Amino acid sequence: MAKKPMKTPPPRGLDFLMRNEQGRWAEDLVIDTINDTEKFSAVRYGLSRAVLVKGGREWSEYWEKYQKVEKYGKRPNVLIFKKDVYKSFESELNQLASKYGDPSLIPEDEWEKYVKRAVCALEVEMSLWKASKMPDKDMKLPLKKKNVVAPMIWVKEDDALRLKKWYNKYGKSIYIVQVFYDLAFIAPFLEIIKKAERILSEPNEKKKIELMKREGLIVSKQKFVDERTSTAVSKVVYRLHPSAAKVFGILEEPPTIKVDVLEDERGKILPFLKFSGGILRINQEILNEWEKLQQS
Repeated sequence: MAKKPMKTPPPRGLDFLMRNEQGRWAEDLVIDTINDTEKFSAVRYGLSRAVLVKGGREWSEYWEKYQKVEKYGKRPNVLIFKKDVYKSFESELNQLASKYGDPSLIPEDEWEKYVKRAVCALEVEMSLWKASKMPDKDMKLPLKKKNVVAPMIWVKEDDALRLKKWYNKYGKSIYIVQVFYDLAFIAPFLEIIKKAERILSEPNEKKKIELMKREGLIVSKQKFVDERTSTAVSKVVYRLHPSAAKVFGILEEPPTIKVDVLEDERGKILPFLKFSGGILRINQEILNEWEKLQQS
């Protein structure tokens, strides 16, 4: 059965666009870092944040096209390939990206043969915190409290359900990477899902809280405010403590930050902090883990 296209979402608020502009920086940083390694290449695959932040008609047109190509749940942001494998089809993929206007708009039927050759996939998120200064960052499992202030890895439940559909199609390991101002953390997506399933299956609320502390995963509702309507929508989120994750890398040089301006289609403007550059040194343990993953 063909997937029923979702309606084009209304233009998002400026706060949403700002966060996605910063998320694009995190994605760029991770991709550049992996491409600088000896053995791996990173390639954009999922929803384009670069188009999203433009908003307006360009976003609406892009969204309509994207809905037609995303067939299996949610595409992760990035695919990871062995360098020699990627070089064998790089020119083909570049031609397809030029043909469709963006790698994310290449139809899934044409992506599929390349996806099957990937090592794994990444979903990249960004947080406006200095991880090294967060007071509960070094807390060990079991956590001493539920409301921790630590560099957590965030996954929205609705995104998790769609990412799992993609995983069920391809069987490729997905990792969640959370980038902070000074550090980045990583965790396997399936491990987060298994922890969440164990927690959500516990009917007793007190036992559920204790289980969250043992697992290092806090399941809670978070309000996301639509800036246009001022309506708060509650979504279930999974937040994984760094004690249950691994360090993905250390920012040896912080990003350059300047004040920029976003403008929506109504003419409303918002000054925001624009990130660029930075040098991330990847954890060799992560690269060693990826080398052990099997390609199809």
